[in-house]
Amino acid sequence: MECGDEAETERSNEEIDIETTGNETVTERVKEPEIGLVFDSIDELEKYYKSYGKGIGFEVCKRTSSKGDDGELKYITFTCSRFGKPSSKSRHAFKLRPVAKSDCKAKLNANLLPDGKWLASSIVLEHNHDLSTPSKRRFYKNSRELPPHVKKRLATNDIVGIRPKKNFNSFVVEAGGHENITFLEKDVRNFLDKVRRLRLGEGDATAIQKYFLKMQVDNSNFSYLMDINEEGRLRNVFWADARSRAAYEEFGDAVTFDTTY
Repeated sequence: MECGDEAETERSNEEIDIETTGNETVTERVKEPEIGLVFDSIDELEKYYKSYGKGIGFEVCKRTSSKGDDGELKYITFTCSRFGKPSSKSRHAFKLRPVAKSDCKAKLNANLLPDGKWLASSIVLEHNHDLSTPSKRRFYKNSRELPPHVKKRLATNDIVGIRPKKNFNSFVVEAGGHENITFLEKDVRNFLDKVRRLRLGEGDATAIQKYFLKMQVDNSNFSYLMDINEEGRLRNVFWADARSRAAYEEFGDAVTFDTTY
């Protein structure tokens, strides 16, 4: 893009076309960023810049922010995901991994105004790398999501034994291709892993309660709480043994919760 006052004037009214994936093309008009744009909230600002980034082919990251003495956010910067110096953590000279960073300077800075709105105070539009094509933009993290109805069906199919790959492929077939869905097979597997960790087998809740009762009989200082939903299913468990409670009496400055299991 050109630089200078004239170029800035030409860009002030320019809008970006965002084409959705799928057989039918729907165009959304997004105004190109310019200094002086005002947004009602930081969420509106973030949504706008991510829509702009998706439209021209780059992923947006929240890079820096600062708060005032009152703890309220006053300043924020959104950048291209390729912001930062390129580096590789691999120590093997022949196994260097692809580098996503290119020290791209594209960004949008915004300041909080006295009335609670956000003002775009400085902008860099130029990128030092090739931008993504529409077919690749669905891989952006901020473009991927699992809708509630998809999560429900994934969990149900998993219970009856349908494997993650077949579970995912069923949505691909219904949508008419990978390009028409808003998530990847990796997102499905991550979601199902989380669901499985939270799912208790038949009799597990009863077994846990029996164990806790035994522990309480052996030592009255053992304490536990069980959170059960309306259907009688176990949701959360908390317990503290006598040793932990005694340690808290002496060293109560900080409390840690181990949620590994």
